[in-house]
Amino acid sequence: MTLFHELQRLCDPTKNMTEYRRHLAEMAQRPPVIPVLPFLCKDLFFSNDANATWTKKLVNFSKFRMISSIIRNAYAMLQEPESEDQVPGSVRSWKKLYEEEEEIVRINEYLDYAYVVQCDREQEQLSLDCEPRRKPVRTPSSLSSKSSQSISSSGRTSVSSPWLNRRPVDQAPVAPPPPSYNERLI
Repeated sequence: MTLFHELQRLCDPTKNMTEYRRHLAEMAQRPPVIPVLPFLCKDLFFSNDANATWTKKLVNFSKFRMISSIIRNAYAMLQEPESEDQVPGSVRSWKKLYEEEEEIVRINEYLDYAYVVQCDREQEQLSLDCEPRRKPVRTPSSLSSKSSQSISSSGRTSVSSPWLNRRPVDQAPVAPPPPSYNERLI
């Protein structure tokens, strides 16, 4: 069977994509798996639209359980499985929590003391320091009506344009940068 025929059989829309759902359930046993997003959205929309939020002035919790189950299953498919042989479960979870908290603290400290350039001129200058402007390539189709082109006696073409006669931008005053990460810890 060719790949095309196999995919055609898998994506057959009869019986609410039964073949695809069966295949996805098999593949979900070995995450990570990326489900086809339109099918996931279809399930969510159907669960929301086909079930009333209120029944006899009471909240329909079955609807919300169904929606949360769909989201939980999709999230579980995307998670990378952890290798069980490395560390026992309780130790691994505490270690993982500690490492995540340390990372959050480092990120927050960096963001608290990060130097943010708010002046447009300074941002432009920093951008030009990283990547200088390229000289424009002139072709007959790119010449505008404002530019003029003349051929000198030596056979060279000279181009004049208002864009080529720009003056440099004045520099804005620069604030001193905050202390580095290592200096703050000392």
